[in-house]
Amino acid sequence: MKYLAILSVLVMLAAASPVAAQVMSVERNATTILTGGIDNLGSDTGNGAMLLTYTIRNTDAANALNLVTTAPPPDRPVEVTNVSIKEGNIVYTLTQPAAASIPASGTTTFTINITPSGDGAFKLNLNIYSDDPASPYVVLIRGNTGTLKEEKDDDGCSTDEGGRVGLLAILGALSAGLVALRFRKARA
Repeated sequence: MKYLAILSVLVMLAAASPVAAQVMSVERNATTILTGGIDNLGSDTGNGAMLLTYTIRNTDAANALNLVTTAPPPDRPVEVTNVSIKEGNIVYTLTQPAAASIPASGTTTFTINITPSGDGAFKLNLNIYSDDPASPYVVLIRGNTGTLKEEKDDDGCSTDEGGRVGLLAILGALSAGLVALRFRKARA
């Protein structure tokens, strides 16, 4: 009973505590990308430079949103991390937001110019730091660049990509049969 009383007090305190709402959103081409979300550039972006413009929107109608710098360096409100490409290299140039403080219901923009040199899938993270309670705001950018290499046709080999499902189905059926056999032996 004592624990039930403590639990009910904790639940009431949690319910009474205001939860800070996220006040920043990020958009590209008028499409909102949620924090932790993916900006998918498509399956064949080519090998040329891609200039992407992102808008940071302050959704708070009463207060300014302040972009903050990270410590230790790079000491910028927007940083790029976890850059990878399947084959080749990826070069990017990031232009920081023009405004460090975004007024209530206001916006600011920044750009990233991505130039992949190679073929295959690529990805990178954008981290945006602010005084928003949900900071940092993280967006995964991914795409596929260059000429995709043709897959070899190996006449339906069971170890190819399509055969994995069949192999898993066989293993599952065998496992289920063994479990049923054990239950029968246990009852006997």
